[in-house]
Amino acid sequence: MTSPLQGYTLLNTRAIHQAAPLTKYLEKHGGNVVEIPLISMKKTSDPKIKEAIKMIHTYDYIVFTSTNSISFFLEILKEQGLSKREICNMKFAVVGKSTLRSLNKEGFDADIIPPIFDAEHLASALKTELSAGEKVLYPKSDLARDVLTRELHKVGIQIDDPSVYETVFRIDDKAKLNELIKKNLIHIIIFTSPSTVHSFFSQVDKEVVMNNVDKLHFAVIGSVTSRALKDEGIEEMIIPKEFTTEALVHAIMKHIK
Repeated sequence: MTSPLQGYTLLNTRAIHQAAPLTKYLEKHGGNVVEIPLISMKKTSDPKIKEAIKMIHTYDYIVFTSTNSISFFLEILKEQGLSKREICNMKFAVVGKSTLRSLNKEGFDADIIPPIFDAEHLASALKTELSAGEKVLYPKSDLARDVLTRELHKVGIQIDDPSVYETVFRIDDKAKLNELIKKNLIHIIIFTSPSTVHSFFSQVDKEVVMNNVDKLHFAVIGSVTSRALKDEGIEEMIIPKEFTTEALVHAIMKHIK
């Protein structure tokens, strides 16, 4: 029996430390995967996170909207002399299943996970659970949207949102990336964040991409990533109903069937 993705070459643009699970899942279904990480992450030196950790037990919730925010937050927590035991009785909210899995791997569970995996629905869930005057710690990326902060402020919920990591465009494989696009060696390009979209278009010859757009499929996770791609002039794309890598791969297979 022919595998669904057999004969297709897919570009995985995720950061190096996150690329493997998606690649394995695509290869499991017969895809030929090229990994070109377009972003990398590094720990930030934002002094606000250190101040927040000093008063960690004054927060009613700790909120995570990415797997990276969890790992960097816990790294900084340890650097400040605190162990995970210090926060084991605190309440957590996460944006989706991937973030929940990362939290579970660290020994914690989430008290809030929204029905739709985005910041807007997470904010709604938190507003239902919390009252004015209560406090939220939201460790985030330097590029995170302000939706959560803005929505909670509207209803009087205190929120501290220090950056725990920075997202950096990775240009190590720029020449390889352009060669693959120019020679039409890629059939499907996968973007899992707005940052991967912005990094991609900052490195490629956009005219070449647009001239070959009828030969390319674009697949994205999430409404924010799809908006970033639309801003670059790409209207046709594959978007799963559920914002997970598993759902994305199944949406790709359904699209090309």
